[in-house]
Amino acid sequence: MRRRQFISLAASFAATRSFAAGNPLPAVASVRPVMPPRDVANLIMTDVDGARVHLDEYSGRFVVLNFWASWCAPCRSEMPSLSRLAAQVDPTKIVVLALSFDKPSPAPAQRFFDQEGITNLPILMGDAQNMETVLGWGLLPTTIVLNKSGQHIYTTKGDAVWDDSATLKWLNYLAT
Repeated sequence: MRRRQFISLAASFAATRSFAAGNPLPAVASVRPVMPPRDVANLIMTDVDGARVHLDEYSGRFVVLNFWASWCAPCRSEMPSLSRLAAQVDPTKIVVLALSFDKPSPAPAQRFFDQEGITNLPILMGDAQNMETVLGWGLLPTTIVLNKSGQHIYTTKGDAVWDDSATLKWLNYLAT
């Protein structure tokens, strides 16, 4: 077996074992590159008032975009880590966004944020069919990383730890 195949297989096994044990991996250990980078400009996002939010508003910064819902247990366990990440990064270089798939309103997402004391992440609303069309899948939680040009370059499916030192170091390296 070639070394690259073995490393990939070992990483997949480790992710499965960690998930099964209820211990998510650091995001940097579970992230997968997207080759070639994918255009996600057609991803529909709205704010809590229903106004459209465009990804090009974040041009020039790396975007950590999490797809979640308040009814999703792994999403709920991952969100505080994303909130802590948002507090640790330079917002002029990296922005952390939470795209909720709670329907028909943002009320469940807002209640969850209030319960957890999450005040530093915007609540954005997504459309599941649009997510599947643009990204080709609809698993929650999933987090994607966009480069400064707004192209999807990395994906983490399932919950992960986002505020550990290795992931923070990796994200800061990307943003330089």
